[in-house]
Amino acid sequence: TEADKVRLWHSMTKQGGGNGDTAALAHVYEQIKQEIDAEEALAKQTGKPLSQRLRVVIACSDGMPDSETGVQDMAKRLGELGCVVVGIGLTETASQVSIIFDTPYSRGDYAKTVADLPILVAKHVVREAIKLFPPPLRLMAERQVAGILAKFGAK
Repeated sequence: TEADKVRLWHSMTKQGGGNGDTAALAHVYEQIKQEIDAEEALAKQTGKPLSQRLRVVIACSDGMPDSETGVQDMAKRLGELGCVVVGIGLTETASQVSIIFDTPYSRGDYAKTVADLPILVAKHVVREAIKLFPPPLRLMAERQVAGILAKFGAK
């Protein structure tokens, strides 16, 4: 809602040296949690099974998070909801973001320049989507994506 946007903006402007990653992830968590709760209630009412969704949360940061443990905790909470969490550090000033997000519940990556960002985002989204393919197609798709990523210099 508009009120949520204002509250999020104000929470991020009072961060001091940090950049509000924890508040942003908490906001995304609440949105996804509400969505899941609503879907579960509807499924209970109608008797229809829950829809299967792929949720990939990509947190891009141009600096150190306000709280490393806070970011990792939110990544864990999002992972427990079935989300895939990827933290991408933008430029050298945020190169540690890839390490901070390298947890059992999330993974990290690093974009040397902002121009690298689109291929990194695509890499993570497509790799997660491929996991939904039937096994014979999955292997073929993984090979094709690996070849495409190699052309862009991404691993």
